[in-house]
Amino acid sequence: MVKVMKTAKQEKVLKVAKELCKANNTVTTLEIKNELRRRYSTNKWNQSDISNLMSDFQKDGKFTFTDNGIFRIYSLPGNVITLPSNSNIKVPKSKVKPVVTTQRISKTKALEVIETSNGRFFTVSFTKKDGKNRVLNGQYTPDMGKSPLGYVLVRDIAAVRRKDVKTVKNVNLQTLEWIKSGNTIYKVD
Repeated sequence: MVKVMKTAKQEKVLKVAKELCKANNTVTTLEIKNELRRRYSTNKWNQSDISNLMSDFQKDGKFTFTDNGIFRIYSLPGNVITLPSNSNIKVPKSKVKPVVTTQRISKTKALEVIETSNGRFFTVSFTKKDGKNRVLNGQYTPDMGKSPLGYVLVRDIAAVRRKDVKTVKNVNLQTLEWIKSGNTIYKVD
């Protein structure tokens, strides 16, 4: 009896996933879960169960997926999907740890990484004037600018949370050791 119910659930998940893929050949487990709850409200639909089934379908060759580090986007085999570079999708934090890559960059490229962060948070490590190392979680917006002495103005998120008067800090590009932005750690030479 339990196996028959499981097979019926598998068939429903597969059917809904394939139907949702018809629009733009992409679907997420959240979209599948919401549609299943809408169509089959008498059944219990858990995100983790659907994720496990979709993973099984992928192993069987019924779907392919792209992982953006937070969630998987499934598509039908033979169709390539690309993720938007500036996605505004809000999703809960995943238990799956994203792959972190490391690159070596110059100080000029480091400035470019900070300036092109488009308001996204990043972490930097640099040496302060007093010789102490500082790790700062920050945010850069174009209106903040940079000083002619090689400093970049960065909003210190910890200072914002503490409600400090001064939340903008100087990051010395000359003593910058590394930047972590997204899933990449940039080591500055």
